Amino acid sequence: DLAPRIFRFNDHGSAGEIDPQDLGNLETRINRQQLSAAGPKLPHFTQIKPPERTLEAVVRGSLHALDPYLLLHPVYSQVLSFAGGDRELVDLLAISADGRPVILELKVSEDIHLPLQGLDYWMRVKWHVELGEFGPLFPGVSIGGRSPKLILAAPAMSFHSTHATVLSYFSPEIEVERIGINSDWQRQLRVLLRLHGADHPISHGGEHAIPGSGQYTQSAHDIEPS
Repeated sequence: DLAPRIFRFNDHGSAGEIDPQDLGNLETRINRQQLSAAGPKLPHFTQIKPPERTLEAVVRGSLHALDPYLLLHPVYSQVLSFAGGDRELVDLLAISADGRPVILELKVSEDIHLPLQGLDYWMRVKWHVELGEFGPLFPGVSIGGRSPKLILAAPAMSFHSTHATVLSYFSPEIEVERIGINSDWQRQLRVLLRLHGADHPISHGGEHAIPGSGQYTQSAHDIEPS
């Protein structure tokens, strides 16, 4: 049987196979009372915990470095929570100029669960989009029937070696882009790496890779690494 098999790690680091139809209850809700398109009021970097919130603030200020087609406003954080629970989802939810929802999941260090976590969020956002619930969040923007785009952003050296393998089992409907940023992103965020889907990075002696090879290709929207 060549059907895809999915495994999930528990809190103790043990892996077990799960049924793809049991990835989680999609019945989430939008925290409308807590939504702030301007983002939370953020204290000094050294006072922010967890550090993902710091990265969230930096990304908000450099959104076009990650995707030049995103609208700078509104951008929402911690949009969804489990129905009947208090777990918040989706680091940032934005929308492109053509009305496509874009999920930005951010990590400051290596996380083996990142692709499946992103998949879970993608499924929930798609579910809410199909219900027509995101229209009021983005007034003046026509949200069509396109599936959301998923951006996984983290320091370039922190993507786990298994991520490409996991992403290779994703449906072609799910557009995923891994964006590697500089390790000193607190000072100034720079894009160092772009990988589409299950592409693997390829070293070319410090040169930018040939387009389509799976390695970062510089664009006019990216800041030249120092």
